[in-house]
Amino acid sequence: MRALVNGVPSNTISFDPFQSLTRAGWNLGDGIFESILVQSGIPISLTRHLRRLTSAVEALGITAIDEELIRSEITTLINSGEIFAHGRLRITVLSSGDRTVTYRELTPYRKFATLKSYPYPINENSALAGKKSLSYGENAHALRWAQAQGVDDVVLYSTKGFVSESAVANIMWESGGKMFTPTLSAGCLPGIVREILLEKFGVTEMDGVRETLLAADAIYVISSTRLIQQISVFDGKQFNLSAAGEVLLGDFQSAIAENSDL
Repeated sequence: MRALVNGVPSNTISFDPFQSLTRAGWNLGDGIFESILVQSGIPISLTRHLRRLTSAVEALGITAIDEELIRSEITTLINSGEIFAHGRLRITVLSSGDRTVTYRELTPYRKFATLKSYPYPINENSALAGKKSLSYGENAHALRWAQAQGVDDVVLYSTKGFVSESAVANIMWESGGKMFTPTLSAGCLPGIVREILLEKFGVTEMDGVRETLLAADAIYVISSTRLIQQISVFDGKQFNLSAAGEVLLGDFQSAIAENSDL
């Protein structure tokens, strides 16, 4: 992994928490991050990611970022060593304005994943709902819980019982030849792949519950690094490979190959 801390190359990502109270973001989870897919040295949908990052820091009252400076740092970091066929950038901005940018190789995800309903609802009305906050304890617990249950990830539900997202990705389902994804009012992240699918690939927002997913023809988790991954098991129910999902993934991959800043 390669890293820049406030624009300076670093082999470690650490701040002395007693050096300055402004560095408390590392200890308190007081900050925002973005994870970005990099293919052969080219960040995918970088403009959308920076726009979402800017929106999040403004909403939470964090020091404003300089998008052009971050773009420059990304270019410097990627070109400072080996360029991976599949890589991941992570931009982290603390409440103090301190920032890190890291770049590492990404292992491709498996074709399928498994899901189980998480028994604890998320607060869709939280100030952090829909933000990629460093306050990631709930998500981390959900993933540990999933592992203990023998599955890869969970389905999170709002306090009203609506499907929200997984611990690390948005959710999409297929029914009657159409693709659907939860509304933002369920507390899910406004994911970048989700946004593109809604804008350009005919996916529709809809509130859904557990039974909606169980009755679906196919279920997917979608994110910037995994793109579109099919679900083979949800709450014990088996799901078959969807031809429509394969076509959608192929079309999406072709679209970002043609325009990396889609």
